[in-house]
Amino acid sequence: MQEEAYAATEWAPPGPDKPAFHAYRLFRNYDGEGAAFEGRYVSGTSESDFIHVFGALNEEKKVLRVAVVNTHFKQDLRIRLNLGLDIGEGRPVKPFILGENAPTTIKRGKSLKTLGRMLNYSSPASSVSILEILLSAVDPRG
Repeated sequence: MQEEAYAATEWAPPGPDKPAFHAYRLFRNYDGEGAAFEGRYVSGTSESDFIHVFGALNEEKKVLRVAVVNTHFKQDLRIRLNLGLDIGEGRPVKPFILGENAPTTIKRGKSLKTLGRMLNYSSPASSVSILEILLSAVDPRG
């Protein structure tokens, strides 16, 4: 999104038994109901060499999605995310996680709550997480 790419290709699509299939799915249909990492790119920074963050803001549906990549092979890392805007206390946050322990399954993590503009999250070792944050009181998916 940052580089304004509009397509990605692979010589042959990976099958559902391959981790690459689920990596694509994490960004295109992470909840199995069509939710996708889409919208305006939001940059992110981290104080850890092992944590990489970036986001997508879907203004139409009022959803902020944050991707958290933990590249540490052995250690879960607890992080404090500054969301860049005060979205209020107690907004629901739904984590969806693809990790080394289950590379062919996107797991729904324990629900979290925002703390104004902050969010505490424990990122599993060697994983990618999508944190879905609803900015409005109504779930845009119905």
